[in-house]
Amino acid sequence: MKNLFLLVFILFSSSILLAQSEEPASKNLSLLGHLAYPMDLNDVWAYVDSAGNEYALVGTIAGLSIVDVNDPTNPSEIHFIPGDTSIWRDMHIFQHYAYTSNETGGGTLIVDLSELPQKVTYKDTILGGFATAHNLWIEDGYLYTIGIGGSGFLIFDLNNDPWNPEFTGFYLNRYVHDLYVRGNTGYSAEVFAGLLTVIDLSDKSDPKVIATHDYPGSFTHAAWLNDAGNVCFTMDELSRAYTIAWDVSDPSDIKELDRIQSSLSHGYAAPHNVHVLNDFLINSVYADGLQVVDAARPGNLVEVGYYDTSPRVGAGLRGCWGAYPFLPSGIILASDMGEGLFILQPEFQRACYLEGNTTNSANGSPLSNVKIEIIGTDVIDYSKTTGDYAIGIADSGEYEVIFSKYGYNRETRKIKLSNGVLHIENVALTPAAQTFINRSH
Repeated sequence: MKNLFLLVFILFSSSILLAQSEEPASKNLSLLGHLAYPMDLNDVWAYVDSAGNEYALVGTIAGLSIVDVNDPTNPSEIHFIPGDTSIWRDMHIFQHYAYTSNETGGGTLIVDLSELPQKVTYKDTILGGFATAHNLWIEDGYLYTIGIGGSGFLIFDLNNDPWNPEFTGFYLNRYVHDLYVRGNTGYSAEVFAGLLTVIDLSDKSDPKVIATHDYPGSFTHAAWLNDAGNVCFTMDELSRAYTIAWDVSDPSDIKELDRIQSSLSHGYAAPHNVHVLNDFLINSVYADGLQVVDAARPGNLVEVGYYDTSPRVGAGLRGCWGAYPFLPSGIILASDMGEGLFILQPEFQRACYLEGNTTNSANGSPLSNVKIEIIGTDVIDYSKTTGDYAIGIADSGEYEVIFSKYGYNRETRKIKLSNGVLHIENVALTPAAQTFINRSH
């Protein structure tokens, strides 16, 4: 029996080593550089100086790491600012100042980056009487310290003196986990209440709620607006949860447009943070790593890239924490809690879009719940009550697509799909012939 246990252990250990030695799963994202750390990481942001030099600001459980990424194949830490031990750190930039939050103590860290790479000057500040904050956001020279004291956010004016933020206002209606602000409108991810809340911030001393929106299974962790400003993307930090696109053009009538999961774990891994660049979503999805989604057609979200930063699989809140896709060089920074800082080169590629309508050929009425399958792929979707469907795929080519519904004859089409091109395919399914069994005998 002992020999049997030993054999099982050896085989199990070998399988782990084999899995770890394999190249990470990747598509349209290639690894340029990697920096390992002797401690866990959390979020990542970046700074670009007046000469165009690029630096990663990497949150760790022990402090803030500043990394020179001008040679992305050889990143090097040039400064480390110790702080209170904290699982959570979040960083944002205003002018040549970095602001860093944590959830343990010491207040908000303010770092003057103007003398990089030679040195940095920094101090801890207790803002508004709170020594901790879960998150930060900066917009138009206003700093929002988020998730303070288990509640909402405080607002500070940085425009007069970034080194000494001036208290302006607050929002304490509910706990806010993350906040995205554009102009004078905030999109508040209120995770425990399960709400996406739209807030009028035109008067910084008196924020007012414009609208709130809840939805089934919500655990609203993060939010980010699209380029046009009419679609907000949210993430629910749960296994099998989604990145969801919401039409917020009319905040009083917020509507879901589409939702998507990561393909690497077939949706099992928990999504974490979402960012938007040129209508691509750059998502950190814990155990599945980094995901890129084409959101140019927000009613038809299509995964077009990924890079698995973590050897972990499945559920759990470990793996890729954050991403930063906004550097002028075009590289993407990704922080993995256990695996370090990844520097990735993206190939942003528009998806191939397949959309249309399904009807009953006998009377022309719309057919809902028609299954649409692109054969040879994992792409499957179902038509809505209107009969409309919208799916897509990353790679161009000719595909066999099957349309099927119980009680109707299956329809198979060969369809040529091209990147960045919308193909409309309307399908009328014929009702299947009914067979009656005579049970009179």
